[in-house]
Formats: sequence, C-alpha cells, structure tokens
Amino acid sequence: MGKLIQNAMKTLTYESLCFPEDIKARGMEDVPKYYYRDDGKMVWKAIHCFVSAVIKTYYRSDKAVQKDVEIQEFVKDVACFGMNNSDNFPKSLSSREQLVEYLTAVIFTASAQHAAVNFGQFDWYGWIPNSPSTMRKPPPQQKGQVDLKYIMESLPDRECSSKVLGTVWSLTRTQENEV
Repeated sequence: MGKLIQNAMKTLTYESLCFPEDIKARGMEDVPKYYYRDDGKMVWKAIHCFVSAVIKTYYRSDKAVQKDVEIQEFVKDVACFGMNNSDNFPKSLSSREQLVEYLTAVIFTASAQHAAVNFGQFDWYGWIPNSPSTMRKPPPQQKGQVDLKYIMESLPDRECSSKVLGTVWSLTRTQENEV
C-alpha cells in the first residue's frame, strides 16, 4: 500500500482536489444521473460560499492575503512538505479568490470527499474476495482454468488480509463525538 500511495502522489495535482475541475477533467460533466457529481457540486458550492464570505470579511484586499505570513507559510508547507515539494501545488497565493479556492479544496477534501470515498469502503472490502489487496497466484490466462482451490490459493493470506481490513476499518470509522 505504501508504494501504491507513493505512486499516486506523483500524479496528484491541486486541480484534482478542486471538485469542479476534477469532474471536468474526467469528462463527467454531462453524464446523466451522476449523483456523486451532482451532490458534490452542491456541497462544494456551499463550502465555497461560506469560505468566500469569511475571507471577504477578514481580508480587505488581495494585498492583505499576500502579506499574511501565516497563510502563505501554510500554503508553502503543504506544497513543500505535505506534497513532497511538488510543482503540482501552489507555494503561495496572491488573491482573495485564490485563497477562497484553496481553502474550499482543503475543507471539501477533508470532509465531503473523504466521507464519499472512505465511509463505504468497509462494506465492500470487508469481504476480501470482493477486492483482494494482493494475489498469490497469477491471473488465469484462459477461461475454465480456475476452480475453488485455485481461487483460495490466490487470495491474500491472513496477515495481509488483516492489515487491509484494519486500514479500511480505520478509514471508514467515524469519531464517537462526530456530528
């Protein structure tokens, strides 16, 4: 899993964390009855409106954003340390609108996006054959070559399965005091 996450981080971009841009980049704007997109856009818009109101109240100008050492250092730290100095993430912000977009992405990713992609995982991954994390035998090359014995010998062992189950269980848990 560590290697998988490292590889994924190489292609992660700031734009992919901005929900509307991500939907557009994946060509999902006009898919009918795509509820993940439809609900996500409403949540993104609500967060964006709230963040925009707070930023417009707190920062009187773009210059105020540029001079805010703490927010600039936060953005720099995310890019340099959180994202391994990736050029795919901004290292500074120069306007209120950029700050609104950035904070909206942070809040959306840590809340609605996290819930959407993680909370249902245990329901699926809790039964290892649904999506095994590893396979101990190569995939069959022809139809009719596989029997139950081959399948059972292919599935991950108990140790690997328990690590995956522990990870997925942690991702899907909600906090006891969560509202």
